[in-house]
Amino acid sequence: MSRGKHAKPRGKHAKPTSHHHLPTALAAVTLAAGGVLAFAGSAAAAPLPGRSTAARPAGQADVVALRALDAALSQRGTRYRTGGSGPGGFDCSGLVQWSYRQAGLYLPRTAAAQSRVGRRVSLSQIRPGDLIFYSYGGGVGHVAMAAGDGMLIESSQSGHPVAKRRIYTRGLTVIRRVAEAPPTGTSPASEPPAVRDGGAGTPWRSGAALRW
Repeated sequence: MSRGKHAKPRGKHAKPTSHHHLPTALAAVTLAAGGVLAFAGSAAAAPLPGRSTAARPAGQADVVALRALDAALSQRGTRYRTGGSGPGGFDCSGLVQWSYRQAGLYLPRTAAAQSRVGRRVSLSQIRPGDLIFYSYGGGVGHVAMAAGDGMLIESSQSGHPVAKRRIYTRGLTVIRRVAEAPPTGTSPASEPPAVRDGGAGTPWRSGAALRW
């Protein structure tokens, strides 16, 4: 028996049935990734929300650490200044604090206080952006930032501008991954007054460099 003129068409004009959920799925994936992409793409991170006790996800922590390192590297050649915490001059902890502030993370002002932030890691686990603390008989007195490839960046002492050098181990006390610390939301107005860290007369410069 022949099909009538009203038979349902088949072939290339048939209505597709297998892909109508694809736009919805793509939208969901885009929405899920949007927060991370926005975080990574922003040129200047705003201070992150306060009162959180949860550590940052690993991906966000890496972004924060690399932003802070980029900020520190941008200050190479800046003079050492006792108590300095701005681009006109830095002491060791001032450079670290300023650099992490550019990444949206507020750290304490002194090396000793910074050494209590974040998670302790070993020398074999060190990553760019980790903080390296040194002590020479009187508690933590100097901090530098790991810069990758066995290098660090620091503001060392009077007469020595911000510079990269090989990681050295003499006096090394602890290494901390501060980028994983919970957001503090601390404002600059509530920070304690600047206290001298390191400076002329500290003997850490004679330490042996680490090559790895």
